[in-house]
Amino acid sequence: MKTVNIHAACPRCGCGTFDMARYRAIMVLGLETALFTLDCPKCGAQVELLRPIPGPLREEVRASAQQVGAGGLN
Repeated sequence: MKTVNIHAACPRCGCGTFDMARYRAIMVLGLETALFTLDCPKCGAQVELLRPIPGPLREEVRASAQQVGAGGLN
């Protein structure tokens, strides 16, 4: 899996870089937007980020959504 780094601050430790490809959970909200749950790489805190679905993850997310009939990506 390709690394998809973004900049966001962890509310616990302030860590500023997250790899979106290492999400714990994802809730697809639309064709281009999802709520990602990630673990902070520095302190392990669970962090939620509302973000556009990164290009490198779109096909994986689309295929997963189609399998369960979710997210309006069918």
